[in-house]
Amino acid sequence: MSTARAASSAASTMRRVSLRNLAGHKVRLVLTVLAVVLGTAFISGALMFTASLSRTFDTLSESTTKGVDVTVTPDEATGRPLPLEIGDILADAPGVAKVNNSTQTTVVVSHDGTTLQTGGAPAFATAWYPGNDQVGPATTLTDGDAPVGDDQVVVNSSAADKDHISVGDALTVVDTGGVHEVTVSGIYDIDVDGGGFIGLMMEQDAYLSTFTDGRTATGFALAADPGVSQEQLKADVTTDLADAGVDG
Repeated sequence: MSTARAASSAASTMRRVSLRNLAGHKVRLVLTVLAVVLGTAFISGALMFTASLSRTFDTLSESTTKGVDVTVTPDEATGRPLPLEIGDILADAPGVAKVNNSTQTTVVVSHDGTTLQTGGAPAFATAWYPGNDQVGPATTLTDGDAPVGDDQVVVNSSAADKDHISVGDALTVVDTGGVHEVTVSGIYDIDVDGGGFIGLMMEQDAYLSTFTDGRTATGFALAADPGVSQEQLKADVTTDLADAGVDG
């Protein structure tokens, strides 16, 4: 019994000492708790942000490949852009139903004097193709009209909603080639949309002259004729490009 009472007394003494120590260092206790809470919140926030970015790029990857049977891109060894004339060669290749220039130009967009933020997602300009000519995810105008000339663009609906962009609004678009003032002619929906990206589309010839060097492309997207497999289309395209002196 004496041993048990001694142990109980020791435990009681330890509790009193611990409580007295905590009472004497309240600020340190509060700061310790605050550090733990903030550290946990920071780690949780970082994990959520990483997951959000991953979903964004997965979504964009899906959106850019949906409905595309074959892509033609520069040779990885050289990285040289493709001559625009390749688009005509591809259009005449057997089994090819449609060809789109899939070049995208990274841009910074401002609206009402405010630079639009994407949360890590891309902002880009690319060529607009009418519905029957589109290769890839379907883009459908929900408001306004298709872009015409080098001063009109259409904007994806998620960006328009987030940044309060309407038909008729003026945007300032900056790329490595300079500053471009454009007007929003329409808003479009895309099959797969989300993640905060900004997708500006401009009439094909206007896009090529405004946002590219007008001579080269970074890729082409192809849709196959009915009954033509992806494997057959790729083989036919590779042959045609080789005959034209271009690596497929």
